[in-house]
Amino acid sequence: MSQSPGGASLPPPDIQARADRKAERLREILTSGIPRVFISRAQWLEARLSGIGGSEAAAVVGASRFKAPFTLWAEKSRLVEPEDLGENEVVEWGNRAEPTVAQKFQEVAECQFFLLEPHEILMVGSEWVPYRFASPDRMILEPTPVITEWAMARAQGEGSSQLAPFNMADLQGPGVLEIKTAFRGREGTWEEEPPLDPMIQLQNNMEITGATWGVFAVLFGGSHFQTFGPFSLDIMFRDWLRKHVEAFWGRVEDHNPPEVQAEDERILARLYPDEEPEKVVQIPEAWDLHQRLQAAQREIEGRVSEIKALKNRLRQKIGSAEIGVISPEVSYTLKTTKKGGFYTGPSQFRTLRVQERREG
Repeated sequence: MSQSPGGASLPPPDIQARADRKAERLREILTSGIPRVFISRAQWLEARLSGIGGSEAAAVVGASRFKAPFTLWAEKSRLVEPEDLGENEVVEWGNRAEPTVAQKFQEVAECQFFLLEPHEILMVGSEWVPYRFASPDRMILEPTPVITEWAMARAQGEGSSQLAPFNMADLQGPGVLEIKTAFRGREGTWEEEPPLDPMIQLQNNMEITGATWGVFAVLFGGSHFQTFGPFSLDIMFRDWLRKHVEAFWGRVEDHNPPEVQAEDERILARLYPDEEPEKVVQIPEAWDLHQRLQAAQREIEGRVSEIKALKNRLRQKIGSAEIGVISPEVSYTLKTTKKGGFYTGPSQFRTLRVQERREG
């Protein structure tokens, strides 16, 4: 493998050339976007720093389960190295399952994908702004009779989503497939319509690639496969997302961070791992934060005191009994718990626990 002037490894020319030719062929298929095919995850991750992709667009609007806006801003501002979510077990196993779920979708939908090698990753850049891109899991070359049946059912109101109502006129040309894995029991979160974060990703990727339709393939609990869609590109949703991504990238360019949230504790620890001895900083603008913090702590302390008082009143009602029955559905136990202590010696106390009988 050759070396760049800076010493970084470069891909073999023949492998990169094949990837470039695939990108050229895809550009002939897509109605919009500037496709690039990367031959390594490291290449792709580096390119992602220059803008906002589909999965990151959810973080921009605070809808991501994995990343808050400030954390994303710090990464895009290159203040810290981005965390590779591929090391997250949930994400890792989702990535491992992706080819299998894609194959299952292909069998069910009887469709063809734009083929990439396992080591290749697609990124499609926006034709209008340099900081937006899409990395769809798969590009479906064209609708099939099976997908058309799904579309007709949705157009007639079956499983129709308020977020992206389907228009049969949109079912033409290539489409976007997004593949998801979820824990068993999360089917209910997809019942009415897909959750907001994957829908943001799908809508972003449709807009950037010029696709007018897209679909989800979801594997629940490793054993329950389900498809959702197709969905149209929603114009109102598109404009809403454009506005938020543009404002966010303006913050990156202006070095103006969004407000820190509760989820940003880890990124702050990475940004400021150590204190500078004897350094003092004046922060009079933080007076409002101080007042709000003190008020929140007093409220918590009051709630803790209230909880203790309510528990003690229940203990008083139960007295020396083991069980106190409030109704056929609700009761409390007050049983002795024994605990051995190495330094303090053994102790025992009575523990209050609620027991609720749920129907079904």
